[in-house]
Amino acid sequence: MNVLIIEDEPTAAKRLERLLKNYDADIRILEKLDSVERSVKWLESHPSPDLIMMDIKLADGMCFEIFKKTEVDTPIIFCTAYDSYAIQAFKVNSVDYLLKPIDEEALYSSLKKFKKLFMNTNMQPQSKNLHNLMAMMTANFRDIKERFLIKSGSKFISIPVEKIAMFHTENKLVKIVTFENKSFVIDQTLDELENNLNPLHFFRTNRQDIISIHAIKSIEQEYGSLSVILSISPKMEIIVSRKRMKDFKQWVGG
Repeated sequence: MNVLIIEDEPTAAKRLERLLKNYDADIRILEKLDSVERSVKWLESHPSPDLIMMDIKLADGMCFEIFKKTEVDTPIIFCTAYDSYAIQAFKVNSVDYLLKPIDEEALYSSLKKFKKLFMNTNMQPQSKNLHNLMAMMTANFRDIKERFLIKSGSKFISIPVEKIAMFHTENKLVKIVTFENKSFVIDQTLDELENNLNPLHFFRTNRQDIISIHAIKSIEQEYGSLSVILSISPKMEIIVSRKRMKDFKQWVGG
């Protein structure tokens, strides 16, 4: 099993390496990195490890900046002195969240959990269902919305999520668009909505749109771009941003 350690405290990194080796002498530590910048460069120039052990606060910033700068599709066990980032951690491939000083038994329990979820008997990562599994894990830590209360004129109406085809930003206004192609302004940002929608049913395709899996009529790829035709009238075409294309294909493919 190949493991990457991202930790800015040399003593903590060495202790973590020792604990991993004690758990399994065949574990190979690929590298010990201490910053966002070094981690991004390493991840972009090396094959994906089987597992990443990651601290939250690094030498040059928060580890979550790594996920904004490069694609990370590897399971992660977070090891940190801070307990206030657990929900944020579970949005980015987290298997577990351990508080420092790392307890040996807690670490071994996390490693067993990782093996059970992601490794087969030949010790090869089971990546096929990684996206959906992470989505379900993330959902457990979110306040998942089942309906939205919208003001329409002098009245309020409740819109169940299953009637929503997409969320769309236009002229700095965020709108709900139903399958009946009715549009309602909502007082939430797409970032907030992304955190409150079931990730198995909704996907952020770009900066302007979040779409429902049930709204997809067809998907077309041409000259490196990916466009989604929605099943609402009139015809609406959504372009998937390049950095989200891989995750989108995994999301659609289940």
